[in-house]
Amino acid sequence: MVGKLGGSARQTWQSKADPGIAAVAQFFETMKIEPEWIVSEPRGFTWWSGEFKQRVWADDGVYQHADTTYRVHAESDFLLGRGKCHTLSAAMFGAIDHETMSGVVYSPEDDKYRLCCSALLDMDHSQPIAHIFVAAACLQIIEANNLAHHLARSLNAVPAVSEHPQRGMRPQIHPMLNAAAQFFKPMGAPPSRWEGGPEWEDLYFHIERLAHNTQSDKHSFLEGEFPIPDKNYTGHKPIMKLEVDARHPHPDLGYGLHIVLRLPYELDLRHGAEVALQLNSLERTEWRRSQFMGSWGLEEGKLEFTSFVPNTCYIPGLMSLLAVSMCIRAEWLQDHYQMVTAHTAQASQTG
Repeated sequence: MVGKLGGSARQTWQSKADPGIAAVAQFFETMKIEPEWIVSEPRGFTWWSGEFKQRVWADDGVYQHADTTYRVHAESDFLLGRGKCHTLSAAMFGAIDHETMSGVVYSPEDDKYRLCCSALLDMDHSQPIAHIFVAAACLQIIEANNLAHHLARSLNAVPAVSEHPQRGMRPQIHPMLNAAAQFFKPMGAPPSRWEGGPEWEDLYFHIERLAHNTQSDKHSFLEGEFPIPDKNYTGHKPIMKLEVDARHPHPDLGYGLHIVLRLPYELDLRHGAEVALQLNSLERTEWRRSQFMGSWGLEEGKLEFTSFVPNTCYIPGLMSLLAVSMCIRAEWLQDHYQMVTAHTAQASQTG
């Protein structure tokens, strides 16, 4: 049975009446957001930390298999398309690197690029997922500010600047915009908090049941393979590869945990950017079985979904939750591989 909760279940986000709006309230309280810089709605709010707005909200719960799941979102404007999305997207993905937990999405309705992330919460896993969502939403607005100004300089693009409808432009930025340098990066200076932990044994047990040819040192990395049912291939099927790695630092935030799902298809930058945007859009609007904490992008001409979780987000058990979520993404992607291969063929013909 699947159903959407409504009626009395619709509460204001301040009430913390369910895990979804409780996560919204947790973000508000953790970030110490000033009430005068928000515009509230029943299950969330929009706020301004500086020149760019961010919307944070939770969907109504969905009842399925005797449990209720809530999806909580954070989305930050950062760039205007100005009718140049076909050329701007490719240039953007060529310039963007080192994503953390938000994906780039283009919205043709208002011609804006946004960073987006979302999390699925239920009664069993609401605490660790809400914790990482708050960090993801915080990093998102920092990255939106940095990306907007970097791309404005390098691509001659137009930042999606906006202002509070009553108070106008914010005269001083919120302190959270300095959190990367003051908080996330110092916490990432020591080795990964996931390295050497007992969770690797549990992770191997979970992934071995879902993937093929699982390998792990049970200390700092794990790899698993997922065959793609592509009818265009004879013999061995192409492979998606899952990688969980605590050995290498993020260039801006230091050590943490990398979780990557790599696809085998070769794409040029233009077609790869188009597919990555489409997949991110599907994750944003249609995909409701996996955490959207990362971004589709290109690495050496191949599509991959990349997520980096900073050291500060460490909670026991979180690694397995996120890695299994990536396995579910691999299964979902098997239903959409035709879109990827169609662009691969088109790229080959035009290349």
